[in-house]
Amino acid sequence: MKKCELYYDLTDVEIQKISTMQYIEGLEFKISNAKTLLVKLVNTDLAYRDFSRINKVCKAIKFNEDLIKEVKGIT
Repeated sequence: MKKCELYYDLTDVEIQKISTMQYIEGLEFKISNAKTLLVKLVNTDLAYRDFSRINKVCKAIKFNEDLIKEVKGIT
């Protein structure tokens, strides 16, 4: 599984779409997709929940939010 699928649940078409977006817009798109994926992962039956992937998606969201703050000059 590619990282774009693992962290953001993006298709190849969506990845190409990101390449045409402004930088911050692309980051926000990835965050939005990751949050949607996170809801799906958390709403899975506890016995089948992939805690490792949930943790990686949370880290990806935080990473992209930090990149947006850095670009905007927010600390």
